[in-house]
Amino acid sequence: MTKKLETKKQLWEVPFTRLPEVLTIEDIAEFLRIDSSDVEKLIVNNELTPLPLIGKIRVFKGFLLSYMTQQNPTDMGLASRSQDEDNNNGNYL
Repeated sequence: MTKKLETKKQLWEVPFTRLPEVLTIEDIAEFLRIDSSDVEKLIVNNELTPLPLIGKIRVFKGFLLSYMTQQNPTDMGLASRSQDEDNNNGNYL
């Protein structure tokens, strides 16, 4: 009986739907095929939203999709609008 060696696929080889729901900086860097420091810059520049108050930096997969498609997480149903946004009916100026 011959055993087949299973090789672990890189995250960028895995369909998006099969990614873990919560990703680390390293996971995102591997998926996007960029350096971890570039992912950290995306977070610092508010281009990628981390999960709040969990001690370590983690990002919800939906927020990565939001970044990749350049759509607002709220518009995608991933986050709720704040009271101020509701009062302004989406008009921020």
